[in-house]
Amino acid sequence: MLVGDQLDRLDRSVAIPAVSADVLKTWADQQVTVLRQQDGLSLESSKILLNLGAVAEDIFIISHGNTPLTTRMFRELVFQLDELWLLDQDEISYNSDRDDVLKFEFEDLLELDSKVFLLNMRVLENRFITESVWPEQLFPGALLFPIEIANQVLKEVWGYGEQEEQDDAIIGTANGTSIVRTVTICRRNSNSR
Repeated sequence: MLVGDQLDRLDRSVAIPAVSADVLKTWADQQVTVLRQQDGLSLESSKILLNLGAVAEDIFIISHGNTPLTTRMFRELVFQLDELWLLDQDEISYNSDRDDVLKFEFEDLLELDSKVFLLNMRVLENRFITESVWPEQLFPGALLFPIEIANQVLKEVWGYGEQEEQDDAIIGTANGTSIVRTVTICRRNSNSR
């Protein structure tokens, strides 16, 4: 279900789990172990497993540069920082109207600023027969999306709250040309040191 092309996997927008939340969570945690052993755990598979109730601590929720980070790794890194920029992974694609470089330059030569962290900032909203939101109907109160977990880590470590703003920023360079995107700027609360 988690390996292969998108069309080969279960489409959760047209299915209701036939098992209990506990069974689904246990299965998702087992898949994390199996995929880790086979070096097959990715940000995309982690996001799906998180939505299915897997424990977030040891799955990938965010990337820094080309390195995917688990919740545990992200927390350790946040302790060392005073500011970071969250960028939706969908915004890291070439935009001919906005980028003053060629597509191959963007794709092959982009070097991100060290403040940039990429993650999926969307919350899944696939509706089923009921009006509840997937997967919250199965795991009420649980953090099931990478952005929720990242925000929780920032709050735990920094006392993070109103220290957030959105702004256009130079996220990196491609072939010496600045690349600008809208980022969420997060700063350590001055009282959290």
